[in-house]
Amino acid sequence: MRAVFVCAGNICRSPMAEAIARSAHADTGWEFASAGIATVAGRPPTPDALAALAELGIDASDLRSKHVDGERVQTADRIYGMEPSHVEWVRRRWPDTAGRVALLDPTGAPIHDPYGRSYPTYVTTRDRIVAALARRAVEWTPTLS
Repeated sequence: MRAVFVCAGNICRSPMAEAIARSAHADTGWEFASAGIATVAGRPPTPDALAALAELGIDASDLRSKHVDGERVQTADRIYGMEPSHVEWVRRRWPDTAGRVALLDPTGAPIHDPYGRSYPTYVTTRDRIVAALARRAVEWTPTLS
């Protein structure tokens, strides 16, 4: 099973979600990835995103930005956008994803982009991602067969 986290540039929110999910939910058997709808491929997460993750003991320095493409979307069991515009962008391009794409935060609250803002904003964003991932974790619980 595979989940893909989507944001704009794939250098702040979605790589933080990917790294946190890999760390906190590794025992689920799910694979976690991230991508951006308007990114330049190959960029590392921002220094503030890396620092916010490091506070949790997570090293995401190996992650690099990737663009959302058909292969990533078609191989994903779940696709989580950070904002409604990300969800709509995916749905417009791949209408068959309607049942697999949703906001990361199941309460419906967007997780806004911290890019260019202060470090405390990155920490707040990270904490919102942690909380949203905790709410979504029930979807990744292995089922008994």
